[in-house]
Amino acid sequence: MTGKEKSDKKKKVIVLGGGFGGVFAAKSLEKLGRGMVEVELINNNNYFVFQPLLAEVASGSINSSDAVVPLRQLLTRVQVRQARVMGIDFEKKKAIVMQGSRMTPVELAYDEVVLALGTGVDLGRIPGMADHALTMKDLTDAHMLRTHVIGCLETADVTTERAVKEQLLTFIVVGAGFSGVETVAEMRELIRRALPYYHNISVDEIRMYLIEYAPRILPTFPADLATYATQQLRNQGIEVLTGVGTKSATSTGVALTNGAILTPRRSWRPSATAPIRSCRCSGSIFIGAAS
Repeated sequence: MTGKEKSDKKKKVIVLGGGFGGVFAAKSLEKLGRGMVEVELINNNNYFVFQPLLAEVASGSINSSDAVVPLRQLLTRVQVRQARVMGIDFEKKKAIVMQGSRMTPVELAYDEVVLALGTGVDLGRIPGMADHALTMKDLTDAHMLRTHVIGCLETADVTTERAVKEQLLTFIVVGAGFSGVETVAEMRELIRRALPYYHNISVDEIRMYLIEYAPRILPTFPADLATYATQQLRNQGIEVLTGVGTKSATSTGVALTNGAILTPRRSWRPSATAPIRSCRCSGSIFIGAAS
């Protein structure tokens, strides 16, 4: 290869991840290096998810299609590859991906790589959460939450066991950042709209908790906005608990870091010598984004 050919060869940049960071990085790199850089974005899905709208998708306030945009529509000058990233060989400058219906492994050479794979929710940090909690990161989570809430209402409407009904109609959201606050409010709206069709459930039987470890909800927002949001949530019958974390969860109870245990109709704080015992509690535990 001659010196001229080397200078004419475009640099290959791959962007791993199609969230906010990946999309804006790919768009900016293509614009700044147009004619000199070839940009390829790799994502597990061929669409971009606008995560702030997932709560509205879960509640049915908007359609799923309103919260997603095809990546190729957003990145008209960027090569988009739908594949799952399995690893990176930094020494050889190659990314290993799995693509296609057969999940065929492919090595992609690059000159520069941008890591924009986002974050995940580690439910394993809190005992019991992996088995009893739902998350909100993508469309599948939104649909699962909606299905779960409706399922709780369906069973609660026909059960003859009072304790089971109270368990099914108690919902807990852990994490009161933007995602958690939006989700608990939309869950409440979903239930409000659905209740007229469930003749054996009254609004007074619904119990919803929002738990936040920080001293207030929405800790990254102005304090006056957080105060207003707290009051609005409480006006809707949502119990807001701040300055306390979640210690563990089972199929029948949730223990908090201050020693309290949430029960269907009350919060119970044991004495210093009383053992932590399980209780019937939640139809749903949702883990919001880290505050």
